Amino acid sequence: PGVAEPICMPLDDEDHTATLYIGTSGSGKSTLAQSALISLFETTPATELQVWMVDPTGSFFMPFSESAHVVEFADNPVGSTRIIDWFSAICDDPAYDDSPVCRLLVIDEWSKLVAKDQTLINTVTGIMATGRKKNIRVWVLTQEAELKIVPTAMKGAFQTIFVNYMDRDDYTSDQLH
Repeated sequence: PGVAEPICMPLDDEDHTATLYIGTSGSGKSTLAQSALISLFETTPATELQVWMVDPTGSFFMPFSESAHVVEFADNPVGSTRIIDWFSAICDDPAYDDSPVCRLLVIDEWSKLVAKDQTLINTVTGIMATGRKKNIRVWVLTQEAELKIVPTAMKGAFQTIFVNYMDRDDYTSDQLH
């Protein structure tokens, strides 16, 4: 108990290129990610930060779709897969090595995407593994109950994990490793 310390994750910090937001339904995962986006948008010019948003339900991140920072917003599984495939192509393109522009891929409702296309697991894991030298950041949001949809190889690629309220009897930190 006590006063919580602010969390700072500068965009140029290579120790925080892949972030997992996990929690029970209604625990505030999307709200936390929204707050982080608002902070980034207010402190980083759109010329230095480009955001692609994947929200297959099209509900929670829709208000950000018109921001100058948002290059593309997908509110359905087909558009979401297209954006993820584009990021994968960047990772294979040497023209994007050491890019001064930070590219952020925000994926909400991870379990809904993976339920429709299991190949996305390997694709996003690859993006997280090679994205550092391309100045790519990845945020993945998922429900606690769907943690099993985040395989061990992918869990190991996350440098930062935000865990929103979970019942201690149902969850242990060992599940993240």
